[in-house]
Amino acid sequence: MSATIAATVVAGFGGSFGLYWYQRHKKRERVRKALIVELEATADRIDGLAAHIDEKHDPKGGDYIRPSTDPFVTHAYDTNVADVSLLSKSEVSAVTDYYARVSITRKMIEATQGIEDPPKQVLIPLAGHLISLSKDRSDIVDLLRKNESGSRF
Repeated sequence: MSATIAATVVAGFGGSFGLYWYQRHKKRERVRKALIVELEATADRIDGLAAHIDEKHDPKGGDYIRPSTDPFVTHAYDTNVADVSLLSKSEVSAVTDYYARVSITRKMIEATQGIEDPPKQVLIPLAGHLISLSKDRSDIVDLLRKNESGSRF
């Protein structure tokens, strides 16, 4: 009789752990997918601005472009920030660094709004941030996709 109880207890713990692991796995995949969708949704705006900056930006002190509106979408990140830690270490590092720089870039964009001729000490770093974020956005999507297809259940 005690062997039956022990087997039941072990099976119960095993089943509970299996369910817990499965739920974490599914949550990790939902977070990963939400971030991929969000980062892809901003691709046209950010990549377009970055390409336009590369074309128009004169590093010797000429014209600098500034976005008229915020090109970033952060709803998926903001909603899932507590669950980003379920991703791999490299994903967590890349995603949190990217969104921290998005926050800084948003502040830079806000600083240029309503100013007819913003100072170059704001516009030059803003251009660099937008170009860097465009490249990093693409790299993060690739990393998330690689890990998405590599995860198993």
